Amino acid sequence: FKSHTMDNVRVRRVCDELLHLEDPEHVLPDDKNLARDREGSLTAVPWMRTLQIATGKTVACLKMSNNPEVSIGGYFIISQMLSYIRGLVSLDLSSNGLTAAEARVLSLGLKGNRSVQDLSLRENQIGSEGATSIAEMLKVNHTLMHLDIRTNSIRGNGVCVLADSMSENPCLTQLDVRWNYAGESSDFVECALMDLKKFCSRNMQRALEAFRTIQEKEEMEQWGATGGSGAPSGVPETV
Repeated sequence: FKSHTMDNVRVRRVCDELLHLEDPEHVLPDDKNLARDREGSLTAVPWMRTLQIATGKTVACLKMSNNPEVSIGGYFIISQMLSYIRGLVSLDLSSNGLTAAEARVLSLGLKGNRSVQDLSLRENQIGSEGATSIAEMLKVNHTLMHLDIRTNSIRGNGVCVLADSMSENPCLTQLDVRWNYAGESSDFVECALMDLKKFCSRNMQRALEAFRTIQEKEEMEQWGATGGSGAPSGVPETV
């Protein structure tokens, strides 16, 4: 969506239509757009007509950055959508003027989300309080892999809370906290940053090991299906 084109009403329509796209039983609100047909009569039409040809499919990426007109009510609607949607993989809410309260609302929906892997909240104003809400979400969210919270006025204590939460998170492989903690160079901030890097590296290693295990299993199954001729990739042949 283009900059400065979204407000709470449009956010509600977007969320409803995305849910309806995945589940036709999700009821759309009654306040649809009205258009005049050739006879001059007003008829209800979907707000995003292009989505109607894709019923039963999903939208993987939603970019809603640079829309500061959306308030906490709109983020409450997005949070509710995140609790139910299954196909959304990437969500961009950067440069929207998000505060700590709005970060807390979004975190509630992300706690139960099982699809979003990439989340951008950069260039907002969530502060350390908002970072604390995100940290609580990271303790229970096992889907998110990339989180961008650059330039959010997060102080050292917020970075430390994030580092503590990462000890319980098995999936996040990249957490970008650059251009925060301005003017702070304390040892505890440096230790927290090192811990964040360590936990992200640990999760990346786990992800690579899991991928290798799946790949080896698929190769073994394929090798067995071909009658066992030769040796599967990565397994040396015996002479």
